[in-house]
Amino acid sequence: MARARSNSRGRWVGRLALVAFGCAVGAVVAALGLAALEWNALRQDVSHFERVATEWHDPNTRFDSELGWRPIPSRRVRLPWGEIRTNEQGFRSDPLRRDAEAVAVLGDSVAWGWGVAANQTFAGRLDRAVRELGWQVSNLAVSGYGLGQSYLWLVTQRQSLPALRHAVLAICADNDIDDTAANSRYGRRKPVYRMRDGQLRLEGTPIARYSLRHWYTDSGAMRGLLARAPRLEAATLARLGDLRVEPEEANEVVGALLAAMRDEVRGRGGTLHAVLLPSRRDWDALSTNYQLLRRAVREAGIPLVEPRTLLQLVASSPDEVFFDASHLTPAAHTIVSLTLQWHLTRYEKSGPASSQRPATPSSGFSNRGHVPRQS
Repeated sequence: MARARSNSRGRWVGRLALVAFGCAVGAVVAALGLAALEWNALRQDVSHFERVATEWHDPNTRFDSELGWRPIPSRRVRLPWGEIRTNEQGFRSDPLRRDAEAVAVLGDSVAWGWGVAANQTFAGRLDRAVRELGWQVSNLAVSGYGLGQSYLWLVTQRQSLPALRHAVLAICADNDIDDTAANSRYGRRKPVYRMRDGQLRLEGTPIARYSLRHWYTDSGAMRGLLARAPRLEAATLARLGDLRVEPEEANEVVGALLAAMRDEVRGRGGTLHAVLLPSRRDWDALSTNYQLLRRAVREAGIPLVEPRTLLQLVASSPDEVFFDASHLTPAAHTIVSLTLQWHLTRYEKSGPASSQRPATPSSGFSNRGHVPRQS
């Protein structure tokens, strides 16, 4: 009897082992079959993972656990539209001159100059215009940054730029609110500021480089496989951890960050100015985002520059100003640079009161449709 029981248990164990082996083989076969369906995506993944160390968000950024991403210093990258060249701090501008008074430009890819050469950006043109004053304009803008990241980036540069004459925050009406109000943008995790008991609080740091959010962003094969299983895809997306601050709180965060940047610049002996850059959607009528950002800048007591009027006066159509939804053409960068030059000149001569008046030229740009020639 005992031997019969033992034989019975042995048969069951053998059957279970066969079932387990069959399931394992089936899983392997299924995985290989699915992988075959996404073979091209897998090959692209391998190529992408090789580049991601130096192309985390754009062709010249690397992962950063506090900022999300930061520019790579002392690097040159050739792109179809031009060369990206950074100095030893990672700025897209000339090496710092210790004998010059510092003017820092902050912002996202519009100020950074996506699609145009460094010397065609408004920061590069402004730098050449004010050299005779003994100033140096450094382009600290970083592609993809929201206001929170720009503030954190400015704080990290206290050693590089301990003193400032001026700082210019380029605010992009098209996307700066969205870039500030989310903990993930363009498929990358980033820090986000929230309002807690009336105070700014930084959340989401340190950021993990290897996470489900970044795996999903980087793997075309993974996205392709999940697309074949809608329920699994929905469950995966729900677990990415993406967060967006509600509009009312986001507006408070924007105002508080502007005040924090104002005080940071003031603490280094300088003045923060804001240049509000329109998007294509602001050409005919001001968008809600544009009006919200304009109000926030004024409430923070920051001198405001609005080049929209001059852009419309000089250009015959938005196509001369924008080459996509928000990025500026070289001609538009020239106009923004001129507007800032007039604004800063008046500010230096007359102080804050005069800087609140619209920055428009007194002559020389009265013919609509005339775009300044590029040098």
